[in-house]
Amino acid sequence: MHKRIREIVVREGHSSVMNATRWRELATALGTMRSLGPRVRLKYLYEELPTPGFGHLDWGWVSDETPEVIEWMEVDPVFRTHRGQLVAVRVDRAA
Repeated sequence: MHKRIREIVVREGHSSVMNATRWRELATALGTMRSLGPRVRLKYLYEELPTPGFGHLDWGWVSDETPEVIEWMEVDPVFRTHRGQLVAVRVDRAA
């Protein structure tokens, strides 16, 4: 673990609930759902505020590396497909 990350974890009293195997299983499951997987919103340890809005995550990074810098992750269970300017966005729930 990087020294700066370790200092933040100790200072704020965080504890891990996900080990490398669980992160890899999560990344594999969510990364294979669709072409880009579900959109997520993240809060990193070194940032004061979470990322604004939802976006796609590189699930390969999550499964290959230990994502120790992630404080929490919110997964959007709705898939939205843009179908054109004159057609409404298609909304599907994750199975």
